Amino acid sequence: MKENSPSGTPVGSVHLESASPNAKFYLVGCDSEKGQYRDLFVVDATSGQVRTKRPVDREEEGDLVVLQIIAIDGDGMSGCKVCIEGLYVVYVRVMHQFHFSDGS
Repeated sequence: MKENSPSGTPVGSVHLESASPNAKFYLVGCDSEKGQYRDLFVVDATSGQVRTKRPVDREEEGDLVVLQIIAIDGDGMSGCKVCIEGLYVVYVRVMHQFHFSDGS
């Protein structure tokens, strides 16, 4: 993704192959090269789409942000009330936002 992209910019998504309609996605970790638990991204609980929560500055966060997302299925099947169906590790590369001039 380009640095300083506006809030709400999609950066990817996660999904379950055999999810029940009750499956939900949760962002449980967001670590940048500069620190842990950064408030940079949000995951849509039902679609799994990952978006920026605010503009991400490469100089502040570094080149790489690692997201940990879990999928939870609370349908009560398999004898458990809440089952963790998947753990996803998503790597987001933050690239320079280049400004080009037309010479004017």
